[in-house]
Amino acid sequence: MSEADIEQGLESLELRLSGVVQGVGMRPFIYRLSQKHGLSGRVYNSGSDVVIHWQGTARNLREAISCIENSAPTGARINRIARQNCTEATRSDFQVGPSHGRSKQQRLMPDRASCPRCVDDIFNTNNRRHHYAFTNCTDCGPRYSVIEQLPWDRANTTLVDFLLCERCQHEYNNPEDRRFHAQPNACPDCGPQLFFTTGDVEAARGSEALKLAAQQIREGRIIAIQGTGCFHLSCDASNSEAIARLRKIKARPTKALAIMVGNIHEAGKLAYIDPAEAKLLSSPAAPIVLLEQRPNTLSPSLAPGLNRLGIMLAHSPLHHLLLSDTATAIVLSSANRPGRPAITDPEEAKALCAELGIAVLWHNRRIAHRIDDSVTQVIDGVPQIIRRARGYAPLPISLPEGFESAPSVLALGGHHKNSICITDGQDALLSGWIGDLDSPAARIDYRSQIDAHCALHKKTPTLLASDQHPDYYSSCLSGVMAAEKQLTQRKVWHHHAHAASCLADNSRPLSAPPILCICFDGTGLGEDTTLWGGEFLLADYTGFTRLASLQSFALAGGESAILQPWRSLAALLYKHLDRKTYDSASTLFAVLKDKPLDTIAAQIEAGLNCPATSSIGRLFDAVAACLGIAEVSYEGEAAMRLQALAEKSEDNESYTLEFSATAYTSELSTHRLWLDIGNDIRRSLEPAVIARRFHNTLANAILRVSESLYSRSSHWQERSIALSGGVFQNALLQSLSVRALSDAGFEVLTHKQVPANDGGLALGQTCIVAAQELRRSPTNTQQYAESTPTCV
Repeated sequence: MSEADIEQGLESLELRLSGVVQGVGMRPFIYRLSQKHGLSGRVYNSGSDVVIHWQGTARNLREAISCIENSAPTGARINRIARQNCTEATRSDFQVGPSHGRSKQQRLMPDRASCPRCVDDIFNTNNRRHHYAFTNCTDCGPRYSVIEQLPWDRANTTLVDFLLCERCQHEYNNPEDRRFHAQPNACPDCGPQLFFTTGDVEAARGSEALKLAAQQIREGRIIAIQGTGCFHLSCDASNSEAIARLRKIKARPTKALAIMVGNIHEAGKLAYIDPAEAKLLSSPAAPIVLLEQRPNTLSPSLAPGLNRLGIMLAHSPLHHLLLSDTATAIVLSSANRPGRPAITDPEEAKALCAELGIAVLWHNRRIAHRIDDSVTQVIDGVPQIIRRARGYAPLPISLPEGFESAPSVLALGGHHKNSICITDGQDALLSGWIGDLDSPAARIDYRSQIDAHCALHKKTPTLLASDQHPDYYSSCLSGVMAAEKQLTQRKVWHHHAHAASCLADNSRPLSAPPILCICFDGTGLGEDTTLWGGEFLLADYTGFTRLASLQSFALAGGESAILQPWRSLAALLYKHLDRKTYDSASTLFAVLKDKPLDTIAAQIEAGLNCPATSSIGRLFDAVAACLGIAEVSYEGEAAMRLQALAEKSEDNESYTLEFSATAYTSELSTHRLWLDIGNDIRRSLEPAVIARRFHNTLANAILRVSESLYSRSSHWQERSIALSGGVFQNALLQSLSVRALSDAGFEVLTHKQVPANDGGLALGQTCIVAAQELRRSPTNTQQYAESTPTCV
């Protein structure tokens, strides 16, 4: 038989697609693919997989499989394609069959930004969805924000409140329609509706509601808008007076405010955008992207002291329509009472707005799960997530090789920028950003989010992981939950969790040897009960050894030092200068003028509210204070302003950070740093140059310490280094550090899927506890003894 004859012969094949393959338009895609390549058979959901039975020529089957591998729907994530010969009887057509069975491992999809075709629909005057704010299809629209339980069927979403009309039902049932099995499918005749309310009065509905909302924004007023996953406060992004009023309402005097624009062209008028940033902005996740702002475009009060602005594109039909009428950029900041999570209930929003005297644009599609806007940036062409929320959560994160038989672990994260995580087989199910756990309201919401996360994923954990810090609310709750649910509790050191998070983010196998993990952040409790934050750890998933750190100093005033950077400067000067020079420090560092330096010295000597810390975050604060930043309104502001200053300079010089290495301890000392900076201040050097030299100094120190540790460590077997912790959200520092390390021959692992800040702790906690449990297993003990050196 010739090769041509074989190519024309019919074959039968079964394919099973695993991963994120449901709720993404996979079955319509397979149907259209079958029509294109002349294949008969059927496709159906089976548990959490999609199963295809295909009959056709070998050539057509091969081409169709290639299309699945290379051109699957954008929301799909195919982890595996299992194939085998199929004995099913040959069919003459191709059908979309009913779902078979149920699975405990079905995966949820995140909300997706409106696709171009749906945007075209809402602006097409001949389309029946013209100006309809809830238009969607299988490629786009709400997912996580509307689902109440699995599986992903309309009856299990908040769209159950709306009965499909005849035309929408026809679209839903038609495999050739792009709205086939689009669970949130709706139209003006049968779907959710918009309302515009002022006080207790409903002023308009539908398109008229949108017109009134746009008019209010154009006139300089603030309104509340119900978005996909929560309410936002909004105003004209070019109106400084409106922004000032919004800041007063939010009690947010200086923290940057994000803005939304209608399209990438409008974004390009406001910021410099490279191709990687444009791709991220326009992605189905539609996150906030931090971009370098063009001068003299919007109000400087949007991001005081910073050179980057958070911009997102319209991601829902409502936002597209609103922006088309306002013809401007708008501010979007979560709507909430002080200390409370963002509002999701229209009645609560209307009550708050009635108190504030502002109007509300709301709708009657219920929000099942709060989801905030994601925040991202691009560093050297690589996207990095800063806040993982809408568009990303709750996509699973595949655990590295070696975790296949890991037990189910629920990790409660940290105290700030909290997220939680539960493992399910080979997947880590990381929640969206929950936030800080300071207020009673936030803590009540946190507990309900934990319960909802486990229930939605149908998981009952056997192990509970939390931070070692005894005063974190997440740690306190861990003890309560362990008793209530009879779970085994495990405590994880803060910076080990940072390290493990980065290892997992980069799919480093469980059996891989430990590597150097550089963890720089604000503060986290260390093994010696001091507050760590400038750590060089030799770490794997099961343990770590502290090889080096920033030399500790007193955190003068405790937590008050976070918002008063001058305190960190005073404490570091006290540590490194003689008393006479310290007393005269205010003559050189103007920020210390009229500050109670004697009191600070007395506090440090007495050990009164001055815990020891090795925090690089607080070192950034101290350097920022040198340049006049005495007080800030939120954690990290001083460091962000210092970065913005540094990015105005291209100076290549650096200062000296002394590194002392002994058999027992290795430390970076800032003694020479203050002398060098002081000399530049005396010379009236530009603040931007001083800020840049500090960044250069830190990157150079990272390289120098890494080289020294590598040469002296017998357990560090490969030239790989992981960078984690909130300090590495500083794009300039990360870029300088990666470049220096890479040029020296190191492989550098950085965060991509999860935040480098405390939003990634829960992933690290799950991996550590799971790894340690696997190590305790008798079947794994010998394997670990042979392959992984203990580094605790």
